Amino acid sequence: WLDKLRRWADEGRPRRRVRVIHHPPTDYERYACDWGYRHNVTAGELVRVLDLAEQAMPRELLYTPGDWSIIDGQQIVKMHYEPDGQFRGAQLLDTQHVQQQHRIAADAAWNAAVEFTAWWDSHPEHHRSTGRAA
Repeated sequence: WLDKLRRWADEGRPRRRVRVIHHPPTDYERYACDWGYRHNVTAGELVRVLDLAEQAMPRELLYTPGDWSIIDGQQIVKMHYEPDGQFRGAQLLDTQHVQQQHRIAADAAWNAAVEFTAWWDSHPEHHRSTGRAA
């Protein structure tokens, strides 16, 4: 996975992600940050955090609830999770109107969110015991 992220970044098409963090963060959200995003950013993924304890949800996101991805600027894939936050599956959203709504929401989320590393470094209370300094 990290090799793919590096290759995409080297090709000039880095993966971008905005993670909405609830308050308090679920165990799975903390896990994703510590064991996933922390490593992904070193491989070239551009990750930002929208912490709902620190800022309001942009109104554009109210029309596109849930977790979803835009693949190569074209396909919209909605993610589905268990109540505890674990990934369950994905669904392709293919109507033009829905795709446009998601592109607008993605831009709003990206602009409202903060860079992952800065957010993570300012929240050591969310770090798991990983054997590294918090």
